[in-house]
Amino acid sequence: MLFRSYKKAKVIFEKHQCEPRLTILNIKYATFKSLNNEIPKAISILLELQKLPNLNTNMRSTIYHNLAEMYLCNEQTALASIYYKKAYCVEPDINTGFSYAWCIYKLNQPKSKVLSVIRQVKKSKDIRDGFWYLCEWLRCIIVHEKDSHLHLLEKASTYFKDNQEIYFIHELMMYECLRMNNYDACLSHALSLLNDQTVFKSIPPKS
Repeated sequence: MLFRSYKKAKVIFEKHQCEPRLTILNIKYATFKSLNNEIPKAISILLELQKLPNLNTNMRSTIYHNLAEMYLCNEQTALASIYYKKAYCVEPDINTGFSYAWCIYKLNQPKSKVLSVIRQVKKSKDIRDGFWYLCEWLRCIIVHEKDSHLHLLEKASTYFKDNQEIYFIHELMMYECLRMNNYDACLSHALSLLNDQTVFKSIPPKS
């Protein structure tokens, strides 16, 4: 049903040359594909969309951000980092900035580079929110790597309501527990995710 509706709308927008609306439609369709675990198809759609010459800032940022999320879900961290950086350069925000910093940290890039990105990202955000605390956590595990900084993740978690973001916070908490060799706490976080009856989607793309 949804596919038929998509095809009908696509034909109408193509007939009347409504390129911005057609682009939005295809971004939404890629989101639908990713949420149904058809990530390669969703990536293919977005890779074609990014080639369009007349994308506005929001569209281009959204396409780059969603590509990064999908590559990260596929554990293609290097590709994810490329598109997070592109998205951040087009439309800087602390969410994308943290994600970029986290990717290059996981890729074992120089700590000085990660810290530089974090400093730049935090400057763009005066108000402390969940992603501000995530940036601070990432900075601390680099600068004070022998200490536990779980309290910063716990603080960050109080700002998040979206299921996928909560899931991500638990994953970071598991990472922090493993980093400190606290295997019992890591197991506890893992079990809390397995016991949660909420169905977590693979991707939370920007709509």
